[in-house]
Amino acid sequence: MACTMLDVQNRWPKEEMIPLCDDLNLAATKQELDKVAMMWKSGFPLKDMARYLRPKDKLENTMDEVWIMCMHLSRQGLIGEREGGHLGSPDIIGKDLLEEVQK
Repeated sequence: MACTMLDVQNRWPKEEMIPLCDDLNLAATKQELDKVAMMWKSGFPLKDMARYLRPKDKLENTMDEVWIMCMHLSRQGLIGEREGGHLGSPDIIGKDLLEEVQK
């Protein structure tokens, strides 16, 4: 499905715009992004990244938020493909890695 593009005068399209993912927190701090990049490169599973970064939030939403952070970092060229794919390696978490993230 194609997006409706703005015209050359930068006006909004006449159709009603629908906010996407308005139930998610799509903002992140530099510290969060640095931790996401480090965890991504270390192979942390997406679910564990979400649990660590935003432990008080609903896991389903947090996983989506972290995935969007990963997409942002990838588009910036700061992370790339990894072993275990986008979900990561479920057996990667170790005490030393968690201690590194907490720094």
